[in-house]
Amino acid sequence: MRTVIKMRTFATLSLLLLTSLAVSAAPREKSNHEAIYDKAFREFDAEHYDEPLKALDQIDAREPDLAESLNLRGVVLMRQGKFDQAEKALRKAISLDPRFWNARTNLCAGSFAGGCGAHGRNCSAHGRNGGEQ
Repeated sequence: MRTVIKMRTFATLSLLLLTSLAVSAAPREKSNHEAIYDKAFREFDAEHYDEPLKALDQIDAREPDLAESLNLRGVVLMRQGKFDQAEKALRKAISLDPRFWNARTNLCAGSFAGGCGAHGRNCSAHGRNGGEQ
């Protein structure tokens, strides 16, 4: 009887191990959002600013409240000189995810009212004054 239990235990553990190895070895497919976001970022990085906005529009049509998408939109809009729209996108990203430091940093990098970018103002997005944290 003990031999049968040991064999069942061994078979169960072996099956569990093989299953977990098969799952971890399977390539993880990117979600559609990730693929579109990656494309948008590559276009932005290549200094093509209209294409990323079109890609981000695709993401926003499916899921309008993604802080990452709004953050990239804000940065692209800043590069285009559309600072009011950029500030709005970055502030919305922060409101959706208050701990999203990329959006906070990008908001502070801009020359927005209350930002600490080009004009050296206090950075209200970081909740700090000057160099304090």
